[in-house]
Amino acid sequence: MNTTPTKAVKGLPLAVITLLVTLLPAQGFSKPVAQQEPANSVNQNQQTLLFANSDFETGGLTNWIATGEAFSYQPTLGDNPTARRRNQPSQHQGKYWIGTFERYQGLEGQKPGNIQGDRPTGILTSIPFTIQGETISFLAGGGKWRDTVCIALMIDGQEVIRTTGNNNESMVQHTWAVKPYLGKTARIVISDSASGGWGHINADNFRYTRIIR
Repeated sequence: MNTTPTKAVKGLPLAVITLLVTLLPAQGFSKPVAQQEPANSVNQNQQTLLFANSDFETGGLTNWIATGEAFSYQPTLGDNPTARRRNQPSQHQGKYWIGTFERYQGLEGQKPGNIQGDRPTGILTSIPFTIQGETISFLAGGGKWRDTVCIALMIDGQEVIRTTGNNNESMVQHTWAVKPYLGKTARIVISDSASGGWGHINADNFRYTRIIR
């Protein structure tokens, strides 16, 4: 399992993230619980988007803010690792997903499986949204670099939990327990701040999987 709670932002990349997503004064937090599950194990009919395009199915980055170059060709379209015979299918949901190694969006002049590689770096930050469910599930893959290649949940401007990939292109489902943060302002931050081997992140389909009625 590569999902761990955090109490404070550490290192240069996280300092940058904190500046990008500062919303309200930091407050104390309960320690969240997280778990990893097999991909696509949650009934899609019971899921609700965190906000419009939290699953990237518009084919663009509406409601996300990108800095740096890693997200210039995102979201990517289709199972690009399989298109280049990687033998690690992306296991994405729908048509589009975030894969910062990829350079294929279905545009003219591009071919399935085209890559930009690990060199570009950047950060993708969601719009603010209010936590309205008990759990958030999403797909994650790519590099296992906790400090530089990761997916984080920010609450009122402070990171409270983080997930990495597992050095594999195939995404698996992760679940964050967010009941302690009901009603609070949140953002999702997807970071690719590494340029070496496995210096890329895969992510898709951010949804509530248990809604407060």
